[in-house]
Amino acid sequence: FDTALFTSSRRLKALHRIDCDAGHYGWSSILQDTRVVEPLSLDLILLGLFILQHSVMATVTVRKWTSAWFGVLQRSVYVLCTAAALQVSQRFSL
Repeated sequence: FDTALFTSSRRLKALHRIDCDAGHYGWSSILQDTRVVEPLSLDLILLGLFILQHSVMATVTVRKWTSAWFGVLQRSVYVLCTAAALQVSQRFSL
């Protein structure tokens, strides 16, 4: 996990200054800071919402239901639900 590079790693390092050997920041030390844990938890919840929406909409049961109710608009319903999930994630992301 230490070798993973994230686009927000500079922000994490700036939030939590730790003197470690060779200039590395330990993930265990960074993840003890509430300024990091709270936004990270929220981001993971929002990512989970997006993944859940995609997974549920991809099931055969939901596809049959949306086809029965919306017919050719099934794909439009999927896009609408995806847009709603993205709007929620963008609205509440930090």
